[in-house]
Order: sequence, then structure tokens, then C-alpha cells
Amino acid sequence: MTTTAATRKRRAERTRREILGAARRLVRERGVQAFSLREVARLVDFSPAGLYEYFEGKDALIAALCGEVAADLVQRLGQVPADLAPRERLIRTGLAYIEHARANPDLGILSLNDPRWPASRAQATGTGLDIVVDIIGSGVKSGDFALRAGETPLSLAYYCWAMVHGLATLGAALPRNALPGGRERADRAALEALADGLARRRANSSPSGPRERGSSGRRRNA
Repeated sequence: MTTTAATRKRRAERTRREILGAARRLVRERGVQAFSLREVARLVDFSPAGLYEYFEGKDALIAALCGEVAADLVQRLGQVPADLAPRERLIRTGLAYIEHARANPDLGILSLNDPRWPASRAQATGTGLDIVVDIIGSGVKSGDFALRAGETPLSLAYYCWAMVHGLATLGAALPRNALPGGRERADRAALEALADGLARRRANSSPSGPRERGSSGRRRNA
């Protein structure tokens, strides 16, 4: 690659980053519903048509934003020290997820829930979920957590992910001081209860485990 071509590539990438930064600020301030290419173009001093040199359209730009948010989530979850005891690591990972979701209220939900952005969904619920599976697996190996009959670290990670996602979603809909001590205190208390519940399984688990569910979702009789 020639010097001129390399310079042009760096300039294009810098412009692309500026567009993504402006788009992310716009979504954070006004929400996805108010998002428009025209407004993004105004923020970066471009013509709306000029944006098409970098993104095919509005959906492509939102897809890129969701990809960034999913990558941020995976990075944040991965920053929780892996040498913590499994219980504390699970709690801190859950708190990291909730903090990320509240910092990205619209794009966080889109990147995980909207089927139009399969790449970001796969990234977050793939690599991100792998981190939780690793925590559960470490806890089972150390004796901190226990599996019941028919369960795997993945199934327990699924339960944990669903609960934490619910905390993040519900907490975002509540006023900051709606809960005694604030949302942050309530979040940690909920995650401590989750981790303690997994720990109590050591004493409460039985060889037969819980009754399995049939294909319809109803419990089968033992």
C-alpha cells in the first residue's frame, strides 16, 4: 500500500469513528426513535448523502453502533478479575453487565434483543455468555456451586444471565431512588442472593435432582 493510500485509509477510518461517535451521542441523548442520518450528518458537518460513503444507510449505522456496544459489554465483563472467588466474580460480573446496560439504555437493548442485528447479538450472548459459563464452571470445580441432575454450567449461566438482564431492564425503568438505598445497593443485594442460592445447592441438592420437564414444559411425575 502506498503512503497516499495509507493516509487516505486512515482518514476514512477517522471519519468513520467520528460519525459513529456522533451517532452514539445522538442515540444516548434522544433515543433510537429520534435517530436520523440527517441529524448525524449535521453533527459531523457532512451532507446526509456524504454519510453513504461510509455506511449504506440508517440500519447499517445502527448495526455498527450495536456492534460497538456488544464489544464494549464483552470487554467490561472480561475486566472482572478472573482470580476472584467464584461467588464474588459472579456478583461483580453481574454488576458490570447492569452498569453497561444503564450506560447504553437504547443500544444495549437493541444489540441483545433486536433480530435485525444478529452479529452483535451473537457477540454479546456468545463471548459474554462464555465468561459466565467459565465462572459457573470454576465454582462447580471449587465446590462453591453445585449442579443438579441434568444441568450444565451453560444452563446455570443461562439462569444467571436472564436474571441480570431482568435487573438491568427493570432498574432502567425505575427512578434512581425508588428503592431503599438506591438501585446500586438493590442490584448487589439481588446478585448476592443469586450467588448464595447457587452455593446453598451444595447442601440441598439430592442425587435425583429436580423433576424434569416434559417437552410441553410441564413437570413429569417422579
